Amino acid sequence: MALSIFYIGYVIGEVPSNMMLRKFGPRKWIPIVIFLWGTIMMAMAAVKSAAGLYASRFFLGLAEAGYAPAPVFVISLWYIRSEQAIRIGLFFSAATVAGAFGGLLAYAITRMEGILGLTGWQWIFIIEGFLTIIASVVAYFRLPDLPSKATFLTPDEKQLALQRLEFDSGHVQDTTFSRKQFYSAFVDWRVYFFMAIGLLHHVSFAALGLFIPSIVRGFGYDAVTTQIMTVPIYAIACLFTLTAAFSADRNKERGLHIVAASFFSAIGYLILILTRHSLTAARYTGLVICTSGMYAFIPCFLSWPAANIAGATKRGVAIALVISISHIGSITGGQLYRSDDAPLYKRGHIVSASTMVLVGLLALILRSILKRENKRRERLSPQEYMVECDKVDQAEDHPGFRFYT
Repeated sequence: MALSIFYIGYVIGEVPSNMMLRKFGPRKWIPIVIFLWGTIMMAMAAVKSAAGLYASRFFLGLAEAGYAPAPVFVISLWYIRSEQAIRIGLFFSAATVAGAFGGLLAYAITRMEGILGLTGWQWIFIIEGFLTIIASVVAYFRLPDLPSKATFLTPDEKQLALQRLEFDSGHVQDTTFSRKQFYSAFVDWRVYFFMAIGLLHHVSFAALGLFIPSIVRGFGYDAVTTQIMTVPIYAIACLFTLTAAFSADRNKERGLHIVAASFFSAIGYLILILTRHSLTAARYTGLVICTSGMYAFIPCFLSWPAANIAGATKRGVAIALVISISHIGSITGGQLYRSDDAPLYKRGHIVSASTMVLVGLLALILRSILKRENKRRERLSPQEYMVECDKVDQAEDHPGFRFYT
């Protein structure tokens, strides 16, 4: 319950937070949310009841909601579409590094048991929360703002940065708030398609991220060995994440990379299901495969709506909506691996494999629809092109815009 309730706050906070990002700018807003969740994390050391744990987890999710969509949105305002996936991949590869060493760090901190009369788990929240607060201070002084406001760019460099973005988006670029774009994000069918893909992926993704140590412990090892064995899993996933992101940018493509990552992950789950009584090496290999596919999916997917939604306001809302609804899947994911299924967790593996196959199929469908629309726009006559241009605030519906498939 404590794992799942975090995502309720996360879902509620995504869209309002990205609107605050638009109002205050990245350099102010991102450090604010980092500071808030660091403070909440330190306060969690004082939790003494289940109710207190649930409440703190909810508010921790509410604070962290401002973080995940913000870098994706900011990257889309700085870089052209063929440069975004690798940068989103670099950002989210930090999650795999954290997964690799977070458990070991937590184990080391628990050795502080008894210092100042505090337990080991209290020191985990205090130290990691304090380090987060320090990171927020550093971010305030080092994080760049939008290109038009960047103090380290000359006027000519600012102009060049904006011209690159305008040319890449088919002359569909703006930096001001648009009420029409804000509401259009809620009625665009493409946004709902992205939501469905993200929601299904996060059912499996959240379950895997939360329960990798439990799955490895099911192999029969002690707590310390279990934590050590999770390190290679995340390290390999990090390499897959960066490779997939680089390839997606290089080929200016998203859909097939998402399909490949989804099916690759499903294969890993299939190995876990079929080898549940086999040697540990086979089961460990299956876990590495499904984790690698799961993480490689992320930069390709998050850069897909960022590349296909034009207009800064609409893109900011759309990215927040996609990530927000995706984390509804995370609420479910926290319930997949139940203690009564240990140590094989067959039910959790079957559900995860099925959702990843469905994710791949939905990505194939969306890709084919976007390809067909690109071809239609390329066949427009000059007269038809001008007719379709004769609308206000079109965003990605402008006939000069081309979708990334």
